[in-house]
Amino acid sequence: MQSKTLLVFMMILLFFTACKKDETKEETISPKGPYAGGVLLLSNSSKEVDGPSELSFIDEQGKLSTNVFSKENKDQVLSPSAMSITHFNNRYYITSSQGPNHLTVIDDQSLKLDYNVTQSGISGLTYFTTTDGKTGYANVTNRKKPGLYPVDLLAKNVSGTMVTDTKDIALVPVNKVDNSIVTGAGKRLVKIDNNVVKVLYTYKENVSGVVKTANKVVWVGVQGFSNKSKFIKLDQNFKAVDSVELDNTYKLPANGILTASGQDEYIYWQETSTGVTCRFNTMTKTAEKFIDHAGAGIIFATAWKVNPKNGELYIADSPGLFMGEMASSLFIFDQKGKLKKEIKNAGYGIIDILFTQ
Repeated sequence: MQSKTLLVFMMILLFFTACKKDETKEETISPKGPYAGGVLLLSNSSKEVDGPSELSFIDEQGKLSTNVFSKENKDQVLSPSAMSITHFNNRYYITSSQGPNHLTVIDDQSLKLDYNVTQSGISGLTYFTTTDGKTGYANVTNRKKPGLYPVDLLAKNVSGTMVTDTKDIALVPVNKVDNSIVTGAGKRLVKIDNNVVKVLYTYKENVSGVVKTANKVVWVGVQGFSNKSKFIKLDQNFKAVDSVELDNTYKLPANGILTASGQDEYIYWQETSTGVTCRFNTMTKTAEKFIDHAGAGIIFATAWKVNPKNGELYIADSPGLFMGEMASSLFIFDQKGKLKKEIKNAGYGIIDILFTQ
């Protein structure tokens, strides 16, 4: 039950915490092997109680293959309680909040294991990012020691000493802009280079997240509880060049996790208090309620991402999570919000989604 408890804890933490997504260059994921042009679904668990995490794959024809990591790596499994999967150059990086493999690095063409990071001075790894494939950063679910922690990929270890002044780093995907980390830390928007934190802006409320839309345009979301929520556009020098306030309908909570394809004008997030996925159009500067989860048959969304190839929205639903049932379905919506496809039993407690190009 431990892995299930950790996932439930993670979801509760995201739900109730008004709390901070990814690239050196905006590298394109371009594997040429059997896992190109599809979708990877990272499961937090497996069918067995406290079982290992799993990877599922959906190919371009929509065929689902489950547990593909173990199929490609004989006698190998992912550590329980996987939390995220990210990509850099020709590698995928999978975190585990439980270990013993805190970070698993695999080839993006074959899914063959490259190496594991087993040495960590901090527990609860959640989101990881790297700008050079040699070093990186991870945030953690460890409530006693929140913050951003350096990861040495060459020495294969995670530091137990957080980067100074990062205890307020939000528990959401850590975003890269060129060679810098740009993310929210409470009410501050910060840039991190070489373990040094620089405050770019301080807002009246917490930063919801940072995403990139078409042409690598950076947008910052700021929550709206005592004040109106807003989106702020930054130029290449991180100067604010536009700001759009949303009406009081939208709270833009950080636990709603902003996501964008990076190829069009839309930014998506979940209004967690109402169970509605909303969308902001950066061209018309208007927001809309996009998917009503209850109406679509989604009970408890555990991951959502946008396909950069066609702008379709993928939402993973784990309806029995709080009852110890981990089976997840995947809902796919077109750009007009129409349900295009539902794939049942796509994984177990699906926690992250990644599109291979």
